[in-house]
Amino acid sequence: VYETTFDESKSFEISKNIIKKHLELDAIYVTHSGGASIANAVIESGKSGKIKIVAHDLSSDTMHHIKNGTITATISQDGFGQGYETVIHLFNYLNSGWKPPVPRMLTTLDLVDKSNWDQYWKPGQGVFESEKSKARRPKPITKSSKHLKIVFIGRDGNEFFDSVKMGVNSAAELLKNFNATVEWQIPKGYRTANGLDASAKVFGPAIEDSIQKKYD
Repeated sequence: VYETTFDESKSFEISKNIIKKHLELDAIYVTHSGGASIANAVIESGKSGKIKIVAHDLSSDTMHHIKNGTITATISQDGFGQGYETVIHLFNYLNSGWKPPVPRMLTTLDLVDKSNWDQYWKPGQGVFESEKSKARRPKPITKSSKHLKIVFIGRDGNEFFDSVKMGVNSAAELLKNFNATVEWQIPKGYRTANGLDASAKVFGPAIEDSIQKKYD
């Protein structure tokens, strides 16, 4: 097990050293979205097609390597669904008293490889909603009798959160017809001189501020 702390250059160098050290290496599993740097190390080492790579998420760099077969597969955690479904479920709870059937609801994990990548990603466009994905999404139960205000306190800074925002915006567009407004917000203090701060000291006050502003 090697820790790369999301550092692409570090991932590349570590992977190159691993490949040199372990000539019998068959596979590399990447537990985050930085599969492209590992794929580049495999290519430079002349082991493309010999070493299998399994990664996470549908970033453009990763999908390029899925398309050409350097990365064997990537696991989508459905960023769009994390935005869209959260908003729709919250609306249905507020408006209809709907409650989850299980204590913890998870989005669907899709295995994306060379055989099905074009169902999830388009070159030059990025991630998109397939008909299969649309069919499994929850829907609003009934129109609200009073106007509801929902805020999604999100993050940005990479393609994954771009897909989450796409899901939130899609739900917002739909819920306009059900007497609800949905807003996407990035907390104050999230962007700092040293990078991005997703800690509770940033998101806690953002939640408190939303309560004070009477969001539902």
